[in-house]
Amino acid sequence: MNAIYSEESKQIDTEFSLSKQAIKEDYNKTIYVSPDTKIYTENYVRLSKRQGIEYQDGKIILTVDESFIKQLPSELRVENEN
Repeated sequence: MNAIYSEESKQIDTEFSLSKQAIKEDYNKTIYVSPDTKIYTENYVRLSKRQGIEYQDGKIILTVDESFIKQLPSELRVENEN
């Protein structure tokens, strides 16, 4: 108990609020892959946990949810329809 209690701990303000900005900084990520290209995610933690992103041999590999495939640019879909 003495390891976490001290006289200074009495001075800690027990009221606090979480700012949206602090949450965004932890979850939102912008990944730059070149000077003119970036990948943005609103929940990097979830993306990483479901193994939706990985780096391998100089490439970033993104897993596209089935429901979003039709929203990909047509040139990406055509290459992978074979």
